[in-house]
Amino acid sequence: MSYFGGLGAGKGWLGYKFLIGPEVLRRVLASTNPFLIVTNGRVPADYKFTPLEEYVEAYERYLQAILETAEAAENPFSEIRIGLAASLDKFSWEPCPDKRYKLAETEEPVVNLSPLMLHYDGKQLSTNVFSNLYFGLEMTFPRVISLSRDKHEILYETENSRPIRFSKI
Repeated sequence: MSYFGGLGAGKGWLGYKFLIGPEVLRRVLASTNPFLIVTNGRVPADYKFTPLEEYVEAYERYLQAILETAEAAENPFSEIRIGLAASLDKFSWEPCPDKRYKLAETEEPVVNLSPLMLHYDGKQLSTNVFSNLYFGLEMTFPRVISLSRDKHEILYETENSRPIRFSKI
């Protein structure tokens, strides 16, 4: 398996924070035609990828919840944490001890789309991993990667690469 750098390499993540309506998100994702795949947790054994409409519906539930309370936003939090990949060719599946589930393994990094965590200190909003307030989305990709094929001896900068290209919608 590959190592994707990120925080472990001391370089951090390239990130883009945003909040858009469900219809705009649908159009953006449809125009790039990515595979939406759960990479951060176990999935049912028959899982292949998440259909676009299923994801947009989960995003709509998330937007409704963040308008209610921070606590309500925690429930749909995991439903919108997803990876975006150009193809499924680089993915394999690792079985879990419970045969009803499996885990995704990938040879290269994917763009991650996850809820954005914010903190309000009474004066300003800021990102804070200890906050329980979720608002919007954050797209991230590691700043550096290393690959198994190079025996992890070379770090590749990703700042100038574009894993997903957005076309005009």
